[in-house]
Amino acid sequence: MTSEYRFTLLIDGDINDESVINSLFEHGCGDATFAIIDNVTSADFCREADSFPDAVLSAIDDVESVAGLRVHTILADEPAS
Repeated sequence: MTSEYRFTLLIDGDINDESVINSLFEHGCGDATFAIIDNVTSADFCREADSFPDAVLSAIDDVESVAGLRVHTILADEPAS
């Protein structure tokens, strides 16, 4: 059964370039909101998947498929549904 999972990924790399943001969305990150706060880049996800690990792993794969970006921390929330 598919559920929505909310979590945040902290990312190393520069997302200030519009082409990087476009590439993130092209690689499947349309379900994320990106921000830079106090020089920390984050992506807040609300992702549908069969399990929390599936959601997180697919999001990491999507982010890291963009050159120059690397996930270094996962912050978990409770399931959305």
